[in-house]
Amino acid sequence: MKLSQETIEILQNLASINPNLVVTAGSRLTSVSESKSIIADVEIEEEFPVSFGIYELNEFLATLQLVENPELNFGEKFVTIKNETTSVRYFYSDTSVLTAAPSISAIEEKVGESVVDFVLCRDVIKQLGNATNILKMKSVSFTGNDGKVTASIVDPSDPTSNSFSVEVGEYEGDDFEFTAKYSNLKFIQGDYKVEFMNKNIPIGRFTNLDDVKHVSYFVAFER
Repeated sequence: MKLSQETIEILQNLASINPNLVVTAGSRLTSVSESKSIIADVEIEEEFPVSFGIYELNEFLATLQLVENPELNFGEKFVTIKNETTSVRYFYSDTSVLTAAPSISAIEEKVGESVVDFVLCRDVIKQLGNATNILKMKSVSFTGNDGKVTASIVDPSDPTSNSFSVEVGEYEGDDFEFTAKYSNLKFIQGDYKVEFMNKNIPIGRFTNLDDVKHVSYFVAFER
């Protein structure tokens, strides 16, 4: 089994959410941050033949780079990473000590249908990231008013602080405002459909609109 570059990039993204990973046999991967504030749900082109755990995902990815054009053979207790001249045994971790993501279907059932949705393009996400670094703000607020969505970098605890705002697009529905820590927007690059799932349960779903990528994130918003 070989891992595509796209799958490697997805694994790198998951490592930024949580350093460890519980893999279930198949092609679907999920990860949750230690704070439970972001959950990733991705579908990759490869199928893992076994279930296993990785304690340090970045270490595993670095190990892959030790072997040029590696082939992965998954055994019961370890994966063999090899080519014609080089071989590495990488042992799995006990999944009971790792952080496993909750059931995606259970989350979807709990939060129900979205109450509002709009598109957040990659250029706006980049602008928000730049503003966060320059203004040293930690929160992003999404506000819907009169059919238009605005994203702002703010300090919710200080109404007199500096801020940055950019118009995102249009939507249909009631006015709204949701705020999240910008550090939770650890997304693979792309345009995203944003759905606010429930005004009583502040969770947003961000779905990558790239036809090739099957990636979505559930992000907890602050009340």
